[in-house]
Amino acid sequence: MNDRNIKKEARKPAKNGGSSSAQSYIAWIADLKRRYRATQIKAAIAVNSALIEFYWNLGKDISERYAKSQLGNEFYRRLSADLKTDSPNAGGLSPTNLKYSGYFFKLYSRLISGLQLADPGSTTAFWRNTILRNWACQWA
Repeated sequence: MNDRNIKKEARKPAKNGGSSSAQSYIAWIADLKRRYRATQIKAAIAVNSALIEFYWNLGKDISERYAKSQLGNEFYRRLSADLKTDSPNAGGLSPTNLKYSGYFFKLYSRLISGLQLADPGSTTAFWRNTILRNWACQWA
């Protein structure tokens, strides 16, 4: 039954004199749609948060290894090719994106290290509350 048929049914008087059953059904469907959309948004935010955390850690690894590498730009091409061996159609692993992961880490690690945090362990709280929420929510 589509939305139009449901609404027609709601306008018809019910056999018992009211249309509360159809109206209740319409309200239930509207609630299900709202909850489904809310769940989709939560899932998108969770996926984005996980990817941002992955790119942060990837950027950290790249920053540490690239500094020791003698390959120059070949480092990124080789790393990209090696990462794509199991998943050739994977997105986000191009040489350019790998460079951006390094930039992302360097930028935000400087920001975090510039903060004078009372508790050094609160870096995790900063990570969760600032970076993940702000970046993940932008794309949901």
